[in-house]
Amino acid sequence: MNLKLINLATPIVSIISIFISHYLGMKKSNKKLEKESLQKRYDTVYIPYIQFLAKSFPLLPYPINNSEVAIAINSITLENIEYLGKNSSLLAIDYYLAMLDFFEYCNGNKAYSNAKDKINTTFMKMTQEILLEASQLSQELKLADISQVFYNEIQNYQ
Repeated sequence: MNLKLINLATPIVSIISIFISHYLGMKKSNKKLEKESLQKRYDTVYIPYIQFLAKSFPLLPYPINNSEVAIAINSITLENIEYLGKNSSLLAIDYYLAMLDFFEYCNGNKAYSNAKDKINTTFMKMTQEILLEASQLSQELKLADISQVFYNEIQNYQ
C-alpha cells in the first residue's frame, strides 16, 4: 500500500512543482516588465520635464514668456501623453489649449490679453501634478526623489 502511495505521490509532486515554478517565473517576469515600464515612463517624460524646470527656475512664476518655451513644454508632455498619469494628462490637454491662446497673444491679438497668465497658471498646476507623479515613480523605482525640491519651490510661489 505504501509503495502505491509513493508511486502515486511522485508524479503529483512533480506536476505541482512544475506549476509552482511556472507561476513564480511568470510573477518574476511580470515584476521585471512592470519595473521596465515604470523606468521608461520616468526617463521619457519626468526626467526631461524636471531638467526643463531646472533651466527655467529663475523665471518662476512666469517661465512661459515666448512661444518657443511653450512649444518645448508641449513637446515633453502632449507628445508623450501616454506616459503621464490621469490628472497630468488632463492638465496637458488644458495646457495645449492655453498654448493656442498664448500664440494668439504673441501674435498681438488683443482679445487674448490674459493668455500669458492663463498658460502660466495651467503650467504651474500641470507641473505640480507631474512632480507628484515623478515623486511616486521615483519611490517605486527606488531612486532619489529629485522632484521634491522643485515641488517645494513651486509651492512657495503660490
